Formats: sequence, C-alpha cells, structure tokens
Amino acid sequence: AQNAYKATDDWSEEFRLVRYATDLQLQGVPSLPHNAQLTDGANNRVTILSSAAPISVDGDGRREGSVIPIRIDYQIDGAVDGELRWFVQLLNQQGEAVAQLDTAPEDNYVSFLQLPVNQPQLERAGLLLAPELPPGQYRLIAGLYNPTANGTRLRLADGADFVLLSFITLQ
Repeated sequence: AQNAYKATDDWSEEFRLVRYATDLQLQGVPSLPHNAQLTDGANNRVTILSSAAPISVDGDGRREGSVIPIRIDYQIDGAVDGELRWFVQLLNQQGEAVAQLDTAPEDNYVSFLQLPVNQPQLERAGLLLAPELPPGQYRLIAGLYNPTANGTRLRLADGADFVLLSFITLQ
C-alpha cells in the first residue's frame, strides 16, 4: 500500500488476485497543482494539493488490460467527522466512467479518522484499463464521498463534486 498502486482485489474461494501498478509510468511526469478544497455539510474539509498520472498509455500495454498509477497528494484541513472514501474515475468523451476505483487511505488499511490534520498525505490509486477501450482522450477525476451520509460527495466551492486531475490519451 505504501509502494504500489492497487487497482483490483478479487477473491475466488481461498485465492486472492491483486493487481498493482508501479512508479515506472510516473517517471518524468510532473505533478500538477490543484489546491482544491472539498467540503461537505458535516464540515469535512480535504484539500487535493497535487496529482500525477501518465499523460498517455500505448495500445500494446492495454492488450491484456493494464493498470495506470495515479498519485494524489492531499491534506485534511480539520477534524474529520466520519469515514470518507476516495473515488477515482477515467471518463470517456460522453462523461461515462470507463475505469474506476473506490478506496480509503492506503488501500483501506488506514481510516481518515486516523490521519493527522494539516499534514501532507499521499494516496496511491491504480486504474485497470479494459483492453477494448478505444483510442482517444479521457478525463481523469477524483473526489471524496461520505458513505455514512448516504454517499454524499464532498464539493468544491463552485459546486463541482470532483477534481479534474488530468487528461490521459489512450493510443
């Protein structure tokens, strides 16, 4: 959880298959600043400071389905009231999610309630790309929701319920 980017965690009887990405695809990729604060009615405040993701993925790497790494740097801006969860999605031209991940800090090993306030944190997320995705440009978004408040998403000051992290081109 502290070194790789988990995309899937599947069980089949007593066997477990977990798919990860590594930092390799992020070498040379600059961090994009966001400084986007997400809030909700329960006064949860989390700022996405910056992110990094590959800007393109080639077709050869997607034949068997590949995992792309996404790094999200963030901080909690005040005491968290309840559990929060991350969602990370790759959206096609029509705004439909074609790849997504739902997770908690450090691949669900840590609770938002356990994290220190006003200290930078790092979330590593992996998105499994289906091999049949057509080439083109996709939007990568992330945000937070509160499952104890009927899945209410935290929002930006402008009302948006996600942060646009970047665009990714599938070759």
